[in-house]
Parts: sequence; C-alpha cells; structure tokens
Amino acid sequence: MSERAGQPESPPEASSPRPEDGTIDALTDGLETILRSLPAEAVALVRPATEGRAGGVLAAAPASLVAALQAGSPHPPWLVVALEQCVAAEGSLIALDRETGLYDATGPLMLARCTVDAASGPLVLAACLRVAPSSHALVRARLVVAKGMIESLDLRARMLGVEARSRRLAGVIDAAASMGDSRGFQGAAMEVCNDIATRYGCDRVSLGFLHGNRVRLAAMSHRESLDRRSLLVQAIEEMMEECADQDAEVASPTDAPTIVNRRAEAFRKSHDMTNLLSLPLRVRERTDATGAADTGVRAVLTLERSAGRPFTQADTIDLRMLLDVAAPALVRLHETDRWIGARLTHDLRRLLAWVVGPRNTIAKSVGVAAAVSLLAAALLRGDYRVEGTFTLDVPRRLSVPAPFDGFLREARVKPNDRVEAGTTVLAALDDSELKVEAAALIAEREAKLKEAAKARSERKISDAAVAEAEAEKARARLELVRMRIERATVTAPATGVVLVGDLDRMIGSPVKTGDVLFELAPTDQLHADVAIPEDQVGDVSVGQSGLLATAAYPSTRIPFTVERIDPLATIDGQRNVFNARVRLGEIPASIATSIRPGMQGVAKIDASRRSYLWIWTRRLSNWVRMQLWL
Repeated sequence: MSERAGQPESPPEASSPRPEDGTIDALTDGLETILRSLPAEAVALVRPATEGRAGGVLAAAPASLVAALQAGSPHPPWLVVALEQCVAAEGSLIALDRETGLYDATGPLMLARCTVDAASGPLVLAACLRVAPSSHALVRARLVVAKGMIESLDLRARMLGVEARSRRLAGVIDAAASMGDSRGFQGAAMEVCNDIATRYGCDRVSLGFLHGNRVRLAAMSHRESLDRRSLLVQAIEEMMEECADQDAEVASPTDAPTIVNRRAEAFRKSHDMTNLLSLPLRVRERTDATGAADTGVRAVLTLERSAGRPFTQADTIDLRMLLDVAAPALVRLHETDRWIGARLTHDLRRLLAWVVGPRNTIAKSVGVAAAVSLLAAALLRGDYRVEGTFTLDVPRRLSVPAPFDGFLREARVKPNDRVEAGTTVLAALDDSELKVEAAALIAEREAKLKEAAKARSERKISDAAVAEAEAEKARARLELVRMRIERATVTAPATGVVLVGDLDRMIGSPVKTGDVLFELAPTDQLHADVAIPEDQVGDVSVGQSGLLATAAYPSTRIPFTVERIDPLATIDGQRNVFNARVRLGEIPASIATSIRPGMQGVAKIDASRRSYLWIWTRRLSNWVRMQLWL
C-alpha cells in the first residue's frame, strides 16, 4: 500500500500478486484493532526486501502515522529499524536501547515482530511498544493472535479475488457464446457491442477494423446503420487510429505518462463524455523464423461512459480477457463474410505485406532469387548442344613395303614418329652392289657404243646394228639399276604418324620385295566417330557443326562438321548409341603435331537455340512423357 503508507515500491513480480485496494483497507482496519490490543504506539505491515523487489510498508496504524507517511514525512526510527531488519521472525522482541539512538527519557522502546504468510508473499508485522519485561510473554501471545487475524483477512481477500475472477470468466464465456449465436460478421459485431454496453453500463460502444493505416467503423451499439460522413463517426475513427498506432489501451482521463490520448481528450471534451476507453484487438497471425508469435492489431473497441462511472483496472482486465477470446472469431468473420473480390484483394494485400515486410529476409531473398532465375531461364535463349564421346580415327592405313630384295641398312623412324610426305626418310636398303652393277653397265654400254662406231666405219652394217642393240640393252639395265638405287632410300608416302615399324633389330637382315616395313596413319585425313545417346539422336542432322576436346588436351577445341549418321544403333556399356561420322576442321597449331588416331574425348554438337529452361528440363520432361504416355 505504497499510496497509503507513503513508501514507494518497485513493481511486484509476476508470481507475487499485489493486494488490491479493498484488501489494503481491510488490513488497515485490522491493524487498528491490533493497535488497540497491544500496548503499542504504532503498528505496520512490512514487505521484506527480495532480490527483484524493494521492501516497503504495506499498511499502518494509527491514522496519524498513515497521514504522515502519505505526506512524505521521514519514517519513524523504529520503522527504519524494522525495514532494515526485515527478516523472518516469530514473535520476537528487540530492545531499541541507547545503541540504536532511540532511547528517550520515557524509557527504552521495544520492536515486536512476527511473520505473516500472505498471498503476495511473506510479510512482517512490526509494532513499536513500551512494556516491562514481565509483559513480554503476553505481547508474544497477542502477536500470534494478530498474525492469525492478518492471515484470515488475507485469505478472505484471496477468496473474494477468486470469486471476482470467476465472475469475470463467466462473463467472458457468456459474451463469446452470444457472439457465436450470430450469423455473419455484422450480426456478431453488433452483438458484441450491445453485450459490452449492457454488461459494463456504457453509453456507447463502437467497433472499428483496420484497413491499411486507417480504421473503418464497423458497428456501434444499439444502432443498425452508420452514416460514415457524420462528424461523430469520423471522430470515433480518429480516436481508434490513435489506439491502434500505439498498440495499447488508451483512456481519457488517464495518469499514464507514456500514453498519447490527444484525440480521446478532444472527443471527450467536444461530446460531453466524461470517461473513454479504447482497447486494441490483437490476433496471432503467423510465426517468424525464431518461433515467436506475431500478434498484430486488427481492430479497436471504444467504450464511452458518462460522469460518475470511471473505468477501473478490473474493468480493463475483464475487457482485455473478453477481447482476447472474441478477437479471433471476429477477425475471421470480418475476412470471410464479404464478396469474393474483397477477400481476394485482402489476401493479395496480406501476401504483398509479407513479401515486402522485414521478416524472413533470408527465405524471401532466396525466393526472389529463385523466381528471377526461373524467369531469366525461361526468357533467355542459349545453344542447345548434344553431347557424346568420340574416338579419332583415319579412313585407311598406308603400308610401306620393301622396294626390292636386299639388305636393310638403316631405319630412321620409330612408331609414333611424325613424318612428312616425300621428305622424311623412313629407312634405307644396302645399294653397294647396285652401284657396282651400275658402273659395270656403264662400262659395258660405252664398249658396245665404240664397237658399233668401229663397225660402221668399216661398213659392217650388221655388226654395227648388233653392237648398238647391245649398248641399248645395257642402257636399259642401267636405268633399272639406277631406279633401284633411288628406291633404296625409303621416304614417307604421306604426312602422318608411324604406327608400325620398329626395325632397329632388323638392320643388316635381308628383306624381300613386298615385305611391309612400316604402317602410317595419314593425320591430314583424321575424322571422329561420335557416340550420340539414343534419346538425343533425333536432334542431330547432317551438316550441323560442333566442337570436340580430347582427354589429352581438354582446353583446346577442334571444330567439326557432321558428315553422316549410322542408321543402326550399337551398344555402348548399357545404353544404345548411334555413331555419327564427323569431319574435322582446322586443328589448332598448338596441338596439330600431337594429335594421334585413337584419342578420345567429348564432342558437343550445336543442335539449335532454345531457352535455358527448356534445355535444363528436356530430359526430365521426356522422361515424364514416357512414364505418363503424354
């Protein structure tokens, strides 16, 4: 009872209810009785100090002490000691002698204390008295009786509080039930306004719902229709907006320094209404990412009373309880009991408010990014490429045979060596015997020519003709030998790579005409066989171009053109593929000398230009069509 005893207190904890004014009055009357039963100068009921709450005086007697405390006078010395030593006590007596500074000419003072179990927590009954030691036992006995009286008063107050709460709960249930009997939003709103006006003796009760940032009056007690152009309706709506903006109960008059009630004050003065009270209707709409409930103001209820009937704290508690029960049903009816266009507009507005609101920022950012990405994928177009594996190959292999019977003199290349057509020497046969034979044939031809010349000079025509014929024969044989000497040096017939021909161990060995010495792969005739998956072969046609990259040189691309597609599928692992023959374009100079038949890699054929969404979902859509037979 800080307002009665003058001792300021901190707000009580949620678990320790504060005694109501009626209870404090009863306690004060009880202390007056205790004061008369004890030889005491004054008594007080003191609240002990706890960790979350300061101690203070709850009630006191006589009236002169109460008046002094309410006037802000300093506490008497004995009360200061009682507050400082406010610990659990059971009928204890403390002598306030010279050491305490309270001894006077009349004699020593005694501080009597005992603990009282109250609804708001343990209290201490303190009394200042002057008694002889022989009366101490009597004082203790009377303290026990006084303690029982205080506990009885507190128990009675507690029972009255339970009864009052039960009546309030019954009223809430009755009001909610009457609203549930109404059909439609307008009937329910009128029922709530009329019931509250009757139950709480109000001159007028109004209910308004939020539409954006404005409040629109929906119902008024004992009135079937509303003229929204009237100044009364507009003033009530402005007063409701003041309550909704603060999300708090707004009263007029009020002593709450944190509540703005300018509109309510102006309305009260201009409409001769002595007491006004506006309460927000809150509804739990959603839960944010942290799991906390989001309670938003959806409507405002305004009550008006004439002079002499102010709104008490109990009225506010009852109305708050009633509105908490009725608000969800009223809001649901307000949203559903209207034509479909208004409902769709309301739902769209709530969706947009959620989208642009500050909650769930990460989820919204991800959703917006996904939507933008999906839209971009549907609108932007890119190259649709058919991908397949390939193997480099040549149309034929060139065999280099021995030009004549002889002995291998040297071999200058090995397998995997690169050769140039007409310039790279592959091997050489022994031509020493051929050179000797050529010299002999030259000498023989010269001799026959001289013999023919001599026969002509002697007019031996027939001998001359025979000698000339033999000389021509020697010349023909010489040409053949010279040709073999030239062919003894074996050169590359085409540009390419040596596939077969490791002849180092055959040097000096005889070879016969037609024996294969080397096999060459002409790289200028390279092509690739691309394995196209069965589900994509329909997207490939002759003449399309693309790029391929070998596994050995993945960063270098080689252009190609599709020449033909085999009509018969082959098995590649566990799937059907169709081989497409492609003609290679110009091979980049960086790998031109390193490309070999048999290399493998990945080829991508430019099939068409499609949207990225179609490209990414093509296989899935085809699978769905096959499964659902679409």
